[in-house]
Amino acid sequence: MAQIAAERYTGASIKRSEDPRILTGRGRYVDDIKLPGMLHAAFVRSPLAHGRVLAVDVSAAQALPGVVAVLTGADLEEITVPGQDPLFAMMSGGGPMPEYSLLATDKVRFAGDPVAVVVAESRYLAEDGCDLVEVDYEDLPPVASAAARRCSPTWATTSSARISATSSATSPARSQRRTESPSSASMCTATRTCRWKDAAAWRVSTPAQAP
Repeated sequence: MAQIAAERYTGASIKRSEDPRILTGRGRYVDDIKLPGMLHAAFVRSPLAHGRVLAVDVSAAQALPGVVAVLTGADLEEITVPGQDPLFAMMSGGGPMPEYSLLATDKVRFAGDPVAVVVAESRYLAEDGCDLVEVDYEDLPPVASAAARRCSPTWATTSSARISATSSATSPARSQRRTESPSSASMCTATRTCRWKDAAAWRVSTPAQAP
């Protein structure tokens, strides 16, 4: 049955079911959802590819009228538990996996890494609040390849320990290969609208295929 369906769609011109409402202005997007008392969040992001976070001053943003809350990585660490990326954990094959926090705490590891979040009564106020957050960074050399990562002291120590634990009298064979990224990523923005339904559930609206 699956083979018959595949033959019917392969090479055929398939009419898109969503086109009429989008082309006639009847499409509904996350930005169209307006809820009573809705708040908006904007993120303060790192301009550096790699750096150490020395200090985050949010006092000016907190004092801005219309700003409800300003949270840093340190604030969220007190109320959340860092964890592994679920997709990477599923594909890792049981290898070591780093744990991630919601916001950067000690270091930023890519340009755009979120450092703080500003919650306000409007998107414009949230972005104005982000402009008032002051972050002090120590610029660090970026790690732009796996080969560069292998030169770091942390990787060298871990790698040496593994080799010592698994090596035998015969010297292990070594090889090197280089591949491009095996996965693709869309360029669409990720947005969410969340609202509490009751004390035990909440509803999330998102254009993404996965929550």
